[in-house]
Amino acid sequence: MNLLPALHTARRIERATDSSGRLPNTLAIVAFSVATAALLIALAGVHAFQVRDATQPTDVSYTYVGLAACAAGLLAAPVLTLGGVAARLTVGRRDHRLATLRLAGATRTQVVVITLAESGRLALVGSLIGIVLYAVSLAPLSTLHFGGKPFSYGELVVPLWWFPLVVLGVTLLAVGSGAIGLRRVAISPLGVTARHTPRGLSVVRLLVTALVAVTWIAIGTALQEADIVVLMLIVAVMVAVANVVGPFVLGLAGRVIARTARHAPTLLAARRIVDDPKNAWRAVGSMGLAITVAGVGGSMGSIDSSGMDRSQQLIAQDMRTGSLLTVGIIAVIAATSTCVVQAARVVDRRGELRALSRSGAQGQTLIAAALRETSLPLAITVVLSTGFTMVMMAPFARYLSPATGAWIVVAVVASVALMLGTVRLTRPLIRQAVAEV
Repeated sequence: MNLLPALHTARRIERATDSSGRLPNTLAIVAFSVATAALLIALAGVHAFQVRDATQPTDVSYTYVGLAACAAGLLAAPVLTLGGVAARLTVGRRDHRLATLRLAGATRTQVVVITLAESGRLALVGSLIGIVLYAVSLAPLSTLHFGGKPFSYGELVVPLWWFPLVVLGVTLLAVGSGAIGLRRVAISPLGVTARHTPRGLSVVRLLVTALVAVTWIAIGTALQEADIVVLMLIVAVMVAVANVVGPFVLGLAGRVIARTARHAPTLLAARRIVDDPKNAWRAVGSMGLAITVAGVGGSMGSIDSSGMDRSQQLIAQDMRTGSLLTVGIIAVIAATSTCVVQAARVVDRRGELRALSRSGAQGQTLIAAALRETSLPLAITVVLSTGFTMVMMAPFARYLSPATGAWIVVAVVASVALMLGTVRLTRPLIRQAVAEV
């Protein structure tokens, strides 16, 4: 079968199965849109402060550029994760169509090209919508005050040649992630089967994290007079360390919960967490970043400013504003990522869900298990990230006010509510999987 006829056949099969694939496709496009908009907003922040530093330089203008770059760097990981899980969703839901194409005579290479082309198409559509979302966000962003004055549209609008680069980057991310996903499946005319078994996690992750935490507590006090940008870079390193230990802690907690579970949904959710703790962390890891940013940013903004000069007071106030904006963006990314990861799980487990249903499991039990598969890691992540944030702020404890705790509580409550709300959007997929014959 030539490639063009294969593409035509693939489109016909997609139209024939459109009702079953509409929600995953929509979620993938939403994910690519959110990732693109978040990336552009982060780049716009860096660009705005660079423009100010070039046209209206002050003693602290370059500090703002560094802080904006740190914020953009912190957003990079959740944005890349979101794009990756969206791409895996677009690949994972096509097992029936891939097998049908193989039965029709398409080669494995043709099937791979077709699948990656469809992933790229959804990413292209999503990235274009993301540009529109970025344009819409300019109005509220222009009301934010930094350095004692609001942004202008000229500062927030990135150079036009950045847009095609961002679109190309998001599309290539989708194609690359899709290619990695296809390497983990075996495509044959009889079906598509997974051939990937998650590797176990080493206790070395926990030891490295403990070493970093002890080192930070030991030297953190000596860094109190360090440049604020240096401190933010250290925070970025600590966040990276949290991402290293997170999956290990989830796997360990999952084993404990599985042994003590008294209800079927809890047991099922815990066993799934143990089977793939990295995937569980991928769904909720951004939440940990939101808590850390809220704690650090809120701490900086709540430090007693009586002994500061005007520029230092502005930086402290602007760090709180910037952290609030960053937390809001991360919360949206986290909610979208959680929803997409959960949808991908349902798509991957359609056979398992049907088997459980035929064995007597009720649909509500399976839905409850899916919700707890997110809520349990989410609760663990909240505890882990809050503790990690407290360790980071320990050297500065005497300068902080009770407002720091309030910032963390607000960030946790709002983000958790948003994430759990989006998970409920995947319930139709579970009902559909159970209903399939």
